[in-house]
Amino acid sequence: MADKFLPNISETTEIFKELSPLPGFLSPDQIEVFTQLIKDNPVGYEDNINLLKDNYPSVFSEITPLTEFELESFDKNAFASLDDRNKWYKEAAKLYPLEPLSATTGECIILPDGDSDRFFEKVEAKVQNYFNMVSKVNNFATDLPNELSKLTKSIGSASQTFVGSISNALQDSLVSFVDDGMAKLASQVFASKVPGATGIVTGLAGNLSGVTDKMFSGMECLTSKVTGAMGGVIKDMLTGMTKNMLNAPTCAIQQFIGGLTNKIADSIQAITKPLLAPILDILGPIGASFDVKNFIMGGIDFMKKVGNLFKCEPPLKQTSSSKYCIDGGSKKDKTKGESQGLLDEAFNAASTTSGLIDKAKGFLDSGVPSGLSKFEEQYGQWKIFGSTVSEAADHGIGGGNCYTGNDFGCGPANIDIFGGSGRGATGKVILGNFISKFDKEDMFGTLTRTASIIGVDITNPGEGYAEGPLIDFNDKCHQGRGAYGKAIVDKNMKSPTYGQVLSVVILTPGENYPTDGSEEKEAFIKDIIIEDPGIGYEDAEISDDIRPIVQNGRIAAIEIVQQIPYNRLPDLTVESETGYGAIIRPILSTEREDRRTDPEKAGVFKVVQCVGAFSSETVEQQEVTPDVVREIEETLSEPTTTTSTTSTPETNVPDTTTASQTDTSSTTTTGTTDTSSQQTTGQSDTPSSGGGSGSMGSEGSGGGYGY
Repeated sequence: MADKFLPNISETTEIFKELSPLPGFLSPDQIEVFTQLIKDNPVGYEDNINLLKDNYPSVFSEITPLTEFELESFDKNAFASLDDRNKWYKEAAKLYPLEPLSATTGECIILPDGDSDRFFEKVEAKVQNYFNMVSKVNNFATDLPNELSKLTKSIGSASQTFVGSISNALQDSLVSFVDDGMAKLASQVFASKVPGATGIVTGLAGNLSGVTDKMFSGMECLTSKVTGAMGGVIKDMLTGMTKNMLNAPTCAIQQFIGGLTNKIADSIQAITKPLLAPILDILGPIGASFDVKNFIMGGIDFMKKVGNLFKCEPPLKQTSSSKYCIDGGSKKDKTKGESQGLLDEAFNAASTTSGLIDKAKGFLDSGVPSGLSKFEEQYGQWKIFGSTVSEAADHGIGGGNCYTGNDFGCGPANIDIFGGSGRGATGKVILGNFISKFDKEDMFGTLTRTASIIGVDITNPGEGYAEGPLIDFNDKCHQGRGAYGKAIVDKNMKSPTYGQVLSVVILTPGENYPTDGSEEKEAFIKDIIIEDPGIGYEDAEISDDIRPIVQNGRIAAIEIVQQIPYNRLPDLTVESETGYGAIIRPILSTEREDRRTDPEKAGVFKVVQCVGAFSSETVEQQEVTPDVVREIEETLSEPTTTTSTTSTPETNVPDTTTASQTDTSSTTTTGTTDTSSQQTTGQSDTPSSGGGSGSMGSEGSGGGYGY
C-alpha cells in the first residue's frame, strides 16, 4: 500500500514497478523459502500462501502450518529463528525493500580530536549521513529542503577551520612575500647608487609597512567573511549532488571538496586583491606579483603549509576512535597520510577545473560560447554535478571511476580490528541466522539473503597489542546494524602469543548484514568466556553440550561436552532454581577440532575456567582456590558425589576427577542411572592441561583475555 506514495520518476532515473510473471517451475531456493513461509503462516500473508498452493499444488499442497505440538518441540534456538523470521515478515508486509529508518540509526559523527582537524572526515560523514537518509526512506515523508538547509549549515560550520587554515597559510606566505620583496627592492635601490639611497629605502619601507598593516587589518575577519559567503555555494553544490547521486563514496566527497575549495579561493582572492594592490604597486620596480588564487590552488605544496590540518602523526590510539556510528559503534579512523592524500587529490582536481573555468570565462569575454552550463561556469565540470565530459568528469579522482549510483554489490560483511597499540590483526566474520527475503508484492522476483554475525575466525593475530583493540563490523552498503564484538588479547608476557589477538567474543550478533558471496557454514563453540560468575547457584544447567561447574555458589568453570554445529549465536543462559547473574559467552569458529570426532577419546571435550570482567580479588580466587566442584544431580536414591581438584594456576580445569564421580553422574533430563553413558560424559577423559586444553594463551597464562 505504501508504494503508491512513492514518486514514479526520480531526479536521476525512472522507477518501474512491474510484477514478475508466474514461473513455469520454481528454483530450489524458492521452494525452500516458500515452504518455510507456509509452515510459519504469518499474519498478512494469506494471499501469498494461497497463490503458491493454487499455482503449484504438486509442490505445496501437502505443506501445512506448524502445529502446536511441533512448536512445543522447538528448542530455544529454533524459537529464536522463528522469531527473527516473524520480525522480518512484519517489516516486509509494511514496505519492501525499503526499511523504516529511525532518526539516528546509522548516523555517523566525528568526535573532537586534538591531533587533527579532520575536515575531510567531517564532511564525508555529514554528506554520507544525508544520502543514506534520502536513499533509505520514503521521499514523500522527507522534508528535503529542510534537510539540505541543515546540511548546508553543518558543512559551513565544519569548513570554518578549513578556511581559517587556508587564511593563516596565506598570511604567512604574504609576510614572506613582502619581506623578500622589500629586500630585493632595497638591493635594487642601493645598486643604482642614486644620491640619498638610504632615505629612499627608508621611505619605501615606511610606505610598504603602512599598506601591509592595512592589508592584514583587512584580513582579520577573512575566515568569517569567506565562511559566510560559502552558505549559498554549499547549498547550490549539495542540490546539484542530490539531483545526480544516489550514494556518496569517498571519491564524491573529494569532488565536492575540490569544487568548494575552488569557490573558497575565488572568495579569498576577491577580498584580498584590492588589499594587495598597493603592495604590488610599491614592489612594481622589481616585477613582484602574487596571484592569491593560483597560490591556493598550488595543491600539495600549499597543503603542506596548512599546518593546522595535519599535525605530527599521533601515536597509535589505545581504545578510542574519532568516528562513531549509532548502532554501528566506533569506526576505523583515516590515518594522517590517508587524509592528506585525499585532500591533495581534491586540491589538484580543483586546480584543474579552475583552469577550465578561467578558459571558459575567456570565451565568454570574447563573445564565444563556452560550451558549459551556467552551473559549470560557476563550479566547474564535475561528475557529481552531472557533467558528462569524460576528460573533465572527475579529474582523475577515484581512479577515473567514481560510481555514485545504486550500489547493489554490497559484498559480504567484514571486520576491522584497530587500536590497542598493536597492529596487523585481521579476521573473517562468521555469519549465521541466515534469512531469505522476498518482495511480498512481487513474490517471484529476486530473492535476497541477510545474516547476523555470530563469530570471527582470526586470520592474522597481529602483534604488540597492550590491550584489546576496537572491533568494527561493517559492509559496503552500510546495510547491517547492531553487531558488537570484543577482542581477546594474550597478556601473559611469557606466552609465545603475547600481545596477539586470540579471538573475538560476539556481544550482540546484529542483523541485516549482506551475504553476497558468503557460504553458509556450520560454527562450533571453540571456547567459553565466563564474563560474570553470578551468585547463589546450588544447581545450574545450560544445554546438553555445555555444562556449568559450580563453586561456592558461582559458575567457576564450563564443561564443553561436545562440539555440535550452530547456525546462530548460542544462547548460553544459565538455568537455575537458586542462582542468578551469570553471563556466559561463547567463542565460535568454523574449525571443528579433531577431538570431537575421535571415538577413542570420548568424554568431556574441554573444560574451560576463564574469567571475564571480574574484580582483581575475584580473579585471584578463581586462579588460586583449589576446590573446583561440579554439582551432579542426585540420581534416584544415590547421593551426589563431589570431588575436589588439585591446586593449579592454570586457566583450564585439569584432569583430576575420580572414578566415583563418573560412576554417579547422570543426565539431568532422564533421572535414571546409566553407567556406561555416564562414563562418556564425565570428566575422566578430560585432556590434560598440557595438550588440547584450549587455554587462551600459553600454558599457565591465567587467562590472558584482556578484559
